[in-house]
Amino acid sequence: MVEAGAHKIFPVKPLPAFAEQVRAQLKEHNQPELIRELRHEAIARTEEFDILCEVSIDPSKRPEQDFAPCPMCQPNKFIRGRLCYFPRLNCCAIIGHCCADKKQRDSAEHRFREASNRNWQEDFLLEALPLIPRKLEVIAATRGKAVEALRLHKKFRKDAHRLMQLLREISKNHGGRLQVQFEVESKAAVNERVTSGRFERLVDMNDYGVLSGLTALRANYDPVLELNDIESVLRVIEVGVESEFVMNYIIAMDVKHREWTYTVLNDIDSRRWRNFTLKLDDFCSFFDSENLVRLARWGEDSKNRNQVYVVDRMLNMGVRQVELYGAGSRTALSPGPQLSIPIPAWPELPKRRSGVRAG
Repeated sequence: MVEAGAHKIFPVKPLPAFAEQVRAQLKEHNQPELIRELRHEAIARTEEFDILCEVSIDPSKRPEQDFAPCPMCQPNKFIRGRLCYFPRLNCCAIIGHCCADKKQRDSAEHRFREASNRNWQEDFLLEALPLIPRKLEVIAATRGKAVEALRLHKKFRKDAHRLMQLLREISKNHGGRLQVQFEVESKAAVNERVTSGRFERLVDMNDYGVLSGLTALRANYDPVLELNDIESVLRVIEVGVESEFVMNYIIAMDVKHREWTYTVLNDIDSRRWRNFTLKLDDFCSFFDSENLVRLARWGEDSKNRNQVYVVDRMLNMGVRQVELYGAGSRTALSPGPQLSIPIPAWPELPKRRSGVRAG
């Protein structure tokens, strides 16, 4: 044990590096009572404090395999604790997780959560804001693909909305599979003594696989609107890539502005962009040759009461035309080359930051 009164004086709250230093020492020996910078004499349970970090003790790695002593609740001891700063005493100490007076503890925990969230969000924004110009470049490179998908969807819905609805219902009823069910007759003897037989009606099925591109069959789909919504948010908070501008922008934020910016950027990275690209890629998959072959085989099955015909051909000048007709409607769609342009990689933060919030 460090002798009484030998702890370090902290006129102001120490920087985060001090907490890391204490954690490193605890990891080495699990004995907070040996850390000279900390106060180990008794501290009143009602003393106000700020939480610097959470700590834990492994009794199995202590010399006596016991718990660590707490300045607030001696002789009681703890396993889970907190490194705290006591502004009136100008010192730091490690106390048990629940050793302080409830009023002081609740107040300190509230401030700690706020500080943790603020630090986390500011660190996130320091890395996320400089990526916005690159994200806008990705959006610009993807716009042609989205515009072409919207054009094709509008024409499909205008020309053959009944066929679109039929395919949507068929895929929904069979979990996306193209199936044709039909009845077959099977003759079976009633029993061994009766020579006459009876007919039982059984159901069989032809299965042509899963229909891809269900997004193309949606009643409403507007990838351009989705793209514009994402772009408009990024334009509002674009500040460039210069670290000085980014830092000043973050410093000038009030709580509501910081919370909103963190939330929308995190939402775009973790949900909105992913959903946009998944739907756009799925839409394009409807026009894959293999998918159209599956649809044609299913649609022209002689036992299929919902006859659907598909013609996938190349016209003059290398123009592709996909003709679809059935359910009393017909359309001819010509997917442009923009539809085959790959979507560039979305600039992302390191995985350690994605979707995780401290505090």
